[in-house]
Amino acid sequence: MTIQEILVRELDAEVGYTRQMLERVPMDRQDFAPHERSMPLGRLAAHVASLLSLASQMMQADFLDFNTVDPASYSRVHDSTASLLAELDKEADAARAALRSATDEQLQATWTLRAGDDVFFALPRWEVYRRFTMNHLVHHRAQIAVYLRMLNVTVPGMYGPSADEM
Repeated sequence: MTIQEILVRELDAEVGYTRQMLERVPMDRQDFAPHERSMPLGRLAAHVASLLSLASQMMQADFLDFNTVDPASYSRVHDSTASLLAELDKEADAARAALRSATDEQLQATWTLRAGDDVFFALPRWEVYRRFTMNHLVHHRAQIAVYLRMLNVTVPGMYGPSADEM
């Protein structure tokens, strides 16, 4: 199995788990946040649905400069579960295609995250994909699980059954 095949296999599994979590987001509670500094549920769900766009962006350029990112992209919410899932599927398809077309050389090349002259990190692309895309996705998906629990919404199991499924 190639590196690309391994990454795509993991992507497919995590997208499936993410889909299950996003399907449970109550659209009538998008303003819910467990703390004043927490992201509201609607924005968090939209962020999770769009997060895989980082994978395809990462394969197309050698860096991301936060100074060029539109701040409005962080405040988007969806008006329906179907819209949320459609974004997840669109970004997953693009990430899958980018990974499948990547060479080992591209995956080992350095990728940089910065804001103008301030460099946050410069790492091999495959490592950035794992940390900044996949681990980031899992992290925020877990936050959604906490929000759902607080809203008394049944939480799906990810890597085994949840307490709601036992």
